[in-house]
Amino acid sequence: MKIQTRRRMAILTIVSTMIVGGLFAQQGQPPQQPPIPDESQIAQMVDELTQKLSLTDEQTSQILDLYSDHFVELKSNMEVGQPQRSKMDKLRKKFEEQVKTILTDEQQDQFDEFLKENTPQRGPGPRGQRGPRK
Repeated sequence: MKIQTRRRMAILTIVSTMIVGGLFAQQGQPPQQPPIPDESQIAQMVDELTQKLSLTDEQTSQILDLYSDHFVELKSNMEVGQPQRSKMDKLRKKFEEQVKTILTDEQQDQFDEFLKENTPQRGPGPRGQRGPRK
């Protein structure tokens, strides 16, 4: 029970860090990207996913590799400069599709639900795409 609580707290910390960072972003400046998780944080994310989806040891190992590779790719894109949202969205979608190839049909549905529950919602887009102020 303690381990589950720690995992939940770690995920909540990561998600809340991403949300708070967005709240404090100054207008006129591009939003700051959340920090790339380290190996222990990635392991915690995969452990929670393993619990939620009842993954086999082989699935867990493959998904851990995918998560690690995904974050390495994100980091390299961020080091080059501020990546465009469309590029980041493509990387995320590619990653999610790769994970789904490892999962059963039932696990894929559970994974979609997991993503809905654990993905922070974005705020409004660039200034030109916002609605009128009241």
